[in-house]
Formats: sequence, C-alpha cells, structure tokens
Amino acid sequence: MKRIRAVRAKAGLFAGAVVMAGLSAGTAPAQAEDRPRYECDTGYVCFYSMANGYGEKCSWEGSDAIWRVSPGVCSWAHYDSAGSVFNNGTSGMDVLYYDQAGQHGSDKVGCVSKGEKKNISGTHYLASHKWVGGTNC
Repeated sequence: MKRIRAVRAKAGLFAGAVVMAGLSAGTAPAQAEDRPRYECDTGYVCFYSMANGYGEKCSWEGSDAIWRVSPGVCSWAHYDSAGSVFNNGTSGMDVLYYDQAGQHGSDKVGCVSKGEKKNISGTHYLASHKWVGGTNC
C-alpha cells in the first residue's frame, strides 16, 4: 500500500511539472509595449491612453471642441485618462488640449508643439483640443 501511494505521489509531481512546463513554454500575450510607439498619420495630432504613445489612440486633423460628439468621437476619453500626445502636424501649429469640452483657457491641460511627443502627467480625462498659431507651448 505504501508503494502505491509513493508511485501516485511521484506521478502527481511529474504531471504537475509537465503542466507547469507547458504553461511557461507557451507564447506570452502581446503587451502594449510590443506595438509601435507614437503611431500617428502625418498632419494629425494623436492622443494615447498610455504613456510613451501606447494604448488606445484617437487622432484628429483639425480642432475638436467636444471629443464625445460626432464627427470626431474619442471613445476611450470619457473612461480613461490620456497618457501621451504626439503633434505630427505639418502646419507648424501648436495643439492646446483641455479636460473640458469647449476649449476654454482655464481648462487647459497642456500644449504640444509640431513634431513633439510627450507624456501627459497626472490624471486628465481630455475632452477637447485646438490647433493654434504662434508659440503657445
């Protein structure tokens, strides 16, 4: 009887080791870091839900006073804060971004210059942005 228990115990340990080996040998799921960073079409400003250009993305060619209303709806902006931004515009204009609809000066979160990629510090549920001339950043 002791011999049967010992064999069963060893078989159980072996089966557990096989299962664990199988789990560690599998392909890991793709992480956000595996996707291209700051992917953004030329002429657009792109906002991302994570730092360093990762996560969900919303992009615009022009200004948008209310991100949650057509035509430029940013579906994740009402439940996820913005983590980064890239101004891939070609006009030389800066982009001001706001945590309220309507692009009001007091609600400004930040500014990004042409060609600039940056993280957005803090927790901001962005709601609007506008392209502006001059040096605003």
